[in-house]
Amino acid sequence: MDLGAQPPRSPYCVAVLGLVGAARAADKARADIADTLGEYAFGATTGLDSRTLGFLGVSRDEFLDAVRASRTDADLTGRLRASAGKTIDEIKQYNHSQRCRTADAGEARASFEARKAAIDRHDIRMVADMLDAEDVDDFGPPTDLTVGPPRSPYSGSLCGVIPLARTADKGRAVLAGTAGEYHYGSDSGMDREVLKYLRIPIDDFTELLRDADDEGALAAALMGRIDRTGAEIDEYCRAWRATGPHAHMADNFVARAEAAARPDIDIYFDLLDVEDAASFPR
Repeated sequence: MDLGAQPPRSPYCVAVLGLVGAARAADKARADIADTLGEYAFGATTGLDSRTLGFLGVSRDEFLDAVRASRTDADLTGRLRASAGKTIDEIKQYNHSQRCRTADAGEARASFEARKAAIDRHDIRMVADMLDAEDVDDFGPPTDLTVGPPRSPYSGSLCGVIPLARTADKGRAVLAGTAGEYHYGSDSGMDREVLKYLRIPIDDFTELLRDADDEGALAAALMGRIDRTGAEIDEYCRAWRATGPHAHMADNFVARAEAAARPDIDIYFDLLDVEDAASFPR
């Protein structure tokens, strides 16, 4: 994997062990082994990697050895499951903590604010969202959804609103004719809900996507349209993170969770993340 040509997977990707941060760490480990890290770093010098390795109870070198011995994400998952011994509930709790992580006070907060300024993205609120936003700033957003997924529904890397970044990725893909199996706009209940909440008609949002030169321009245009307070957006995001299947879709939800070999899943966004990982294995 050459991280001078493409970014590692999003911190939200759960393709390795169902764990936030693990697939990204694996991509950077593979690049480290191949000496193709580019501007990225792997291991204790990065906050997310440090937390991921700490949760797994492995050192940087032990994780590298596991990656070297694994041809696929599935192989790596098996090795980490055996060595870490983490339960599904422990992984879910850890994932929630990382999805909701904000920059600490003091030096960490100052660094976070400097990173926001460096890419002119003052709408970023969560630590993981900053990583997504920086990747998009360097490489552009995902637009060909026949070769990779849109951003996670948990990603607030566009205006701090989940799942708006995913909606934008799908919209761009529709405009490019590369949406694959994904649904956008009026064909997606999730897209309809988030745009209704933001009081932005679907056709208007599509025009904003068409007109914006890059993600920063799109974020600026949207921030000029969004009239929700930060507290309102925080509450909206909290509600989404806890949303399970609607009653009339419960049977379909259970069937999809079982098809993904994750009958434990009871949160809608978790199901989408797992299905994305299964659709684009590595």
